[in-house]
Amino acid sequence: MQCRRRPLIPPSDDSNYPSDNAVNYWRQKTVEQEPDGSTTTTYRNSLGETLLTDIAQGSSHVVTYYQYNSDGRLTLEAEPSAVLATYDDSCPDLGFKLHESRLLNDTGLIHCYSYATESSPTLSDTQPETLPAICRKSG
Repeated sequence: MQCRRRPLIPPSDDSNYPSDNAVNYWRQKTVEQEPDGSTTTTYRNSLGETLLTDIAQGSSHVVTYYQYNSDGRLTLEAEPSAVLATYDDSCPDLGFKLHESRLLNDTGLIHCYSYATESSPTLSDTQPETLPAICRKSG
């Protein structure tokens, strides 16, 4: 499945791009050329938070992926061992929502973060639906 290019800030009436997930859409792409010939490509959201970093040396890629909650707090950090080097920057979410198989949760390291709130003061009370699907405990 291919993404078709969407506005960088999705309209609120677009059910495919809910406004509360806009923090997981890229707004800025930066490519840095390193002295050794490698490149570092960074995708950032509208808050300036990093969504993906791709360090490329020839055909080799080391990719780290991040996800945030609607408050802009980090909820997932997928280390390079957990990220397939393919992503799609024609998609606002870099293709991770359409292709969850880009994260290797069985073999790679994925850090999941949850936050207490005023109405849910302890981490154990946080609602699982606020976590990325890959971080939810089954059973």
